[in-house]
Amino acid sequence: MKKKIFACALLLFLFVGCSNIPGIKSSATAENRQKITGLVNADTEIYGVGIVPIKDSGPLIAESRALKEAENDLKNKISKESDAVYVYFLSLMDSYTKKMIIPVIPDLKYFSSDSVLAKATQREVWESDGNIYALIAIDRSNVNQEAAMIFVKFIEDLTNKFNNIRDQVKSEKNTSSEANVSDQDYVTDEIDL
Repeated sequence: MKKKIFACALLLFLFVGCSNIPGIKSSATAENRQKITGLVNADTEIYGVGIVPIKDSGPLIAESRALKEAENDLKNKISKESDAVYVYFLSLMDSYTKKMIIPVIPDLKYFSSDSVLAKATQREVWESDGNIYALIAIDRSNVNQEAAMIFVKFIEDLTNKFNNIRDQVKSEKNTSSEANVSDQDYVTDEIDL
């Protein structure tokens, strides 16, 4: 099972490619953009950047806001990356199965994004040009692995629930058949009297 998840994650990584460099906010100066690209490996990592002016609320609050902004930026990128994983998994399904799975994909993306975001590391927070910059990052493979793991767990849970329903229906069918036989015996007994 782990080999399948890893293979799917690897294939997805090859399909998605590395398009993270243009994600640096345009409000960052060239010097700060260069610093950001030096702190992360865009081929293997996904990162979020937060930039907040110090003059609005002071350095302490600006740092907190910059970190929150970086988290939101990273969460959006994680969501896009995990979306590609789920689209790939949907491509493996027939149309009937897709109809059952598609409505829950947004919940799975949200859950996997939150789960991966919790593993992100703060790379650096610095002050430059009257702004506080915050940079957080996560290994790209974590996104693919977590999305694949959550998807597999969801499918396993769904399968177990369907099996339980099937077993209950079988049990009801057997109980109903036995009840019908008992009723017929009772009716037969009444006729004999």
